[in-house]
Parts: sequence; C-alpha cells; structure tokens
Amino acid sequence: MTPPVIEELTQEFGVRLWKARLDDSGDLTHLLDPAERERAARFRQPRHSHRFTAARGALRLILGALTGQAPGALRFHYSETGKPSLTGGPHFNLSHSGGLAVCAVSAQGPLGVDIEHIRANTDQERIAARYFAPDECAQAVGAGHFFRVWTLREAILKATGLGVAGMARLRDQTVAGRAEVEFNGTIWRMAEFEPEPGYAGALALARDH
Repeated sequence: MTPPVIEELTQEFGVRLWKARLDDSGDLTHLLDPAERERAARFRQPRHSHRFTAARGALRLILGALTGQAPGALRFHYSETGKPSLTGGPHFNLSHSGGLAVCAVSAQGPLGVDIEHIRANTDQERIAARYFAPDECAQAVGAGHFFRVWTLREAILKATGLGVAGMARLRDQTVAGRAEVEFNGTIWRMAEFEPEPGYAGALALARDH
C-alpha cells in the first residue's frame, strides 16, 4: 500500500515535527489496531475515514522508525481523556486538518501540537468572544489570526490531555505572542509554525522536564 508522503518539517525546542499529506496515501488500515479501525469506521464520509486512517498510519510509521518497532505492533495507552502514549516514550502528539497531518515527537516531556486549515468561518467572532482572552479578541478575527490563536490554545490543551473540553478553563490566559504560558500547574514553552501555506500550527512543550 502507498504510505502517506511524510516530510520532516523542523525542530522547535528539540521537538521534531513531521508532516504527512493524507490524500496521497493508500489504505493503511492494516497498520491500525482494532480500536483505531473501529473509530475509522464510525466516520460517515469515506474521505474523513481515509484521512483518519492515513494520519494514524503516518503516526505509526514515524514512531516505528524512531523506536525500531513494527508500526502495526505499537500498542498505545490512553489517558482518561483519550491522549495516547507509549510505554517508555517518546512523548508524541498528532494533529490533522484538511488533508494534512503533523506529528510532534520529543524525549523531553509532555507536548501538544495543533494545526488548522485557515478557512472562512462566520463564527470566528462568537468563538473568540467565548474562548479567547479579552485582549486577543480584537486581533483574532480575520486574516488567519483567529486560527493562530486557536492553535496556540489547542496545543496547550492537547499537551495537558484536556482537549477542547478544557478551552473555557484557559480563557483568562493570554497565549498570543507569549513565549511561555503557565496553565494547569505547568509552564508551557510555545512556538508557532506554518506547516504549509494556508495552515496555522502551534506547539506547546512542558518546561523543566
């Protein structure tokens, strides 16, 4: 089967980042475990199912190459909120949006990565007012700024394992333009990146681990 096109992007704080183009991939269902296959089958649209399968397959290919294990033999453990991990490391996180996925891997400590395909969204102002710090709302709407702020917040929440469900808890914290953000008892080092034109990306890494 044709694997997704995987390219190493860059390194931030010693975190390695890869991107994978999901629509160029063949069927990688054979690499997934039963729980992942079940999740893929729940998507109503075949395109979304294919992208999920390709993203998880790309993650397994990357982690397999780094750990020396067969990609299909990797066994993930999941937190109560669903964040996956590997016994013995490394720390990793995966995000996909549209036809692109990004995987971040580090031996240093917990991390989160988020990417978003920049697109028109009539709810930007309402979402920003609900979830962004007051000083971020004015600059958050239009010209991709909304997605820059959103990915920074999402990266932190994915690093903690809280996900979007924790977005309201982070509302009072300003994250845009910050090199570090303290949240949930941890100081997170922050970085923005552009995985491809038309996408916003952000990375959060726990400091002092």
